[in-house]
Amino acid sequence: MPATIDPQSLQRAVTQGFDRVENFRRARYRFMTEYVGQYYDKADGIGEEAQPINLIFKAISILVPHLVSKNPEHDVESRYAMYGSTAELLKLYLDDLVKKIGYKHELRLTIIDALMSMGIIKDGLGVSGQSLDGPDGLANLAMPYASRVDLDDFTIDPLCRNIREALFVGSRVRVPRAFVEESGLFNLGDMRLPSIQDQTRKGREVSSLSRNKRKHNRGEENNLVDYMDLVEVYLPDARKIVTLPFGDNMMVKDFLRVVDYDGPEVAGDSPVLGPYHLLGFHWVPNNPFPIPPCGIWMDLHEMANSNAAKATRQADRQKEILVYGRGAADDAEQVAGASDGESIAVDHPDMIKSITFGGTNDAVYQHLDWIKREFGESGPGDFQQLGGEASSAGTATQANILASAANIRVGDMKDLIYDFTSSISRSLAWYGFTDPLLELPLKKRIPGGEDVTLMLTPEAIHGDFLDYHFDISLESMDRENPLQRSQKLIQFVQTVIPTAIQTFMQFFQIGMPQMFTRSSSSTSTRSSRASTTSRRFGEIPSSR
Repeated sequence: MPATIDPQSLQRAVTQGFDRVENFRRARYRFMTEYVGQYYDKADGIGEEAQPINLIFKAISILVPHLVSKNPEHDVESRYAMYGSTAELLKLYLDDLVKKIGYKHELRLTIIDALMSMGIIKDGLGVSGQSLDGPDGLANLAMPYASRVDLDDFTIDPLCRNIREALFVGSRVRVPRAFVEESGLFNLGDMRLPSIQDQTRKGREVSSLSRNKRKHNRGEENNLVDYMDLVEVYLPDARKIVTLPFGDNMMVKDFLRVVDYDGPEVAGDSPVLGPYHLLGFHWVPNNPFPIPPCGIWMDLHEMANSNAAKATRQADRQKEILVYGRGAADDAEQVAGASDGESIAVDHPDMIKSITFGGTNDAVYQHLDWIKREFGESGPGDFQQLGGEASSAGTATQANILASAANIRVGDMKDLIYDFTSSISRSLAWYGFTDPLLELPLKKRIPGGEDVTLMLTPEAIHGDFLDYHFDISLESMDRENPLQRSQKLIQFVQTVIPTAIQTFMQFFQIGMPQMFTRSSSSTSTRSSRASTTSRRFGEIPSSR
């Protein structure tokens, strides 16, 4: 541990880091309350806060399936052909691992976080003792994990301009008191750490949305296990993970725990620092926090519900009454009591009228339609098209323009998610690559539909970890229904195959086959010369 970092100074900085996240937490809480609607943990939601048009929920429920619908499939390649078998084993290892750790669910929740603030995933190895937070609260599984970190639990260097220059980054973890006091991993001394019921915090947390608010405010919630909150902090310069108490009223003389960080330093297009991977869709220069799309949608969401509430009030005030002259009371009574389509005789029909009062104003609906169009344009594309509904465009040309824009924007979001996911997969692969006791059977399907079992062991891993490149297979997280597949097949048969046949016939007419033959032999000669040169002047590294 560097002598320049003392526990109390770091604890004050960590508290300031939580304070830096405070405004983003408050905004996300507001977005989340709009997303879940009035009836989430409420018996009666009708009232002044009625939200008949939940645009926030609509946008997120449309976008998330477009971005991630399945677990990712991996592409692993090596710069050396001799390591192809290891690359194939690492691909099978990652494809099998993401299914076991429930990665799709974590990733979808992280995307919701990124739409409301910033998505965060922390990776680690369960049995290493390096980290306390795993998929079940304690990292006790004999495999790597990738768990979502909630923004309410996140802290970052209060002075950093981006995550890569942060002096620290950390997260709150919740652990049983018995584990902390009996495991022997923590330097508690004579200090008594508070339980979670005894701690207060500025602002409301998202977890309170489904909590009994009256009992929680009075501290009457019963816990079967006495939990306490700690903060794990990663120090990149020292490559250490230290543990501190959570809360600004707990000052310690020494760190509760200090362990070495035995993980990869992942460099790439996605923001990452040690075990923490960050997802954002619109980053702000010289700031570690992105622009949340929900912050752009929120005003339109509130305007839409305000107009919908106005239209509802106008409709409620609408009434149709029957008026009559004072001398036509008997006639009016007959008319009011007559059934639909019934014929009656009256003496003064000209003294009886049906009058309508109130009613909705067409201008309100016109404004509401404008809000919906603006909402669609402020997102990654026309939400109605993305959701499989009729497009809001007035003409076919406008619909094509909106569809093209939607493909670009959604495609950009997918690229960011694929970069984010590949950086996490690279970290997960590191733990398997460097495990000296790894012995894992993996199933592979060979041509013909037969399954074979391959063993991933340290002896089967060759080369250096940097010799391998990890990526996510294109569109592997998309779900394509059978109708879409059949449409693509029909389009291929109707367009590509006839064009290929016509082009091939033209090649035969102008003598292209002979040109291809000469070109192939020339290429083969150049390739053999190049391989001879590489064997003469270059050495291929030996296997591990």
